[in-house]
Amino acid sequence: MEEANPRERIGADTLATMRDTALLFRAIVEPACRKAGLTLQQLYVLGELSAEPHQTAMELADRVGIRRTNFAGVCNKMVANGLITRERGVDDRRKAYLELTSEGEAAFDSVMSSVGERLDRASIVMGEQDYIAIRDGAESLRKLLQEATV
Repeated sequence: MEEANPRERIGADTLATMRDTALLFRAIVEPACRKAGLTLQQLYVLGELSAEPHQTAMELADRVGIRRTNFAGVCNKMVANGLITRERGVDDRRKAYLELTSEGEAAFDSVMSSVGERLDRASIVMGEQDYIAIRDGAESLRKLLQEATV
């Protein structure tokens, strides 16, 4: 029996891989989030603000994949919990700019440290070449998906 061209299954294979990977990653990240008093959505917001400070609420909502109509509630809770600050724009008062607070930075770092420790423990069973292959494969998948959005 002839094996099918792998490209014919790329959509189904990618979907299955992404689903399984997301579920496994959530199983690692969610306990660390709960311990830090965060939701996954809040973690995504903190991560984006850590990587690129001083973003507008709308830019950030789009980047983390939270509907704009729901994002205000997420932001309000994060401001109330001291994780982020929100300031109105000087030139355009309609824009709200968000910044990470030291508490938000500490919460994000705590989750990332916990996740890093778990992944590090798991990676002991694999060699450096396996780690590099996983990292490079994940980056290749990101590029493929990014190209497909164009």
